[in-house]
Amino acid sequence: MTIEQLEKIEWLTRAFHADLKANALLAVQEQEKKMVLSLGVGEDKIKSKMIDDVIDELVDVRVEISDAIDSLNDYEYEAILNYRYLAYKSMQDIADLMHYDKSTVQRKHKKAIEKISHALS
Repeated sequence: MTIEQLEKIEWLTRAFHADLKANALLAVQEQEKKMVLSLGVGEDKIKSKMIDDVIDELVDVRVEISDAIDSLNDYEYEAILNYRYLAYKSMQDIADLMHYDKSTVQRKHKKAIEKISHALS
């Protein structure tokens, strides 16, 4: 793959990383909530603005990626990229869901990345 294609893959994986961050912050919030409640402090003292901001950012990233994928106008490529970068499926999982061989999904993924690289350039 070219550097441009690898950059597009990195760009597409932003949703996954934002999702990980949001889930981690939600776990921290839940732990803080338990701790605060065990101390007898009111639930209204728990700060959630940071988590709300991260979730808003995650939604924005997912919408941006979804719009880019939708611009391909190819249902197979769109399905593969949606499964991979928004549903976080492995290549084997995608192959199973689409009733393809894993190598076919990998080949189509590479072509989809080429096409999205041209679409976003």
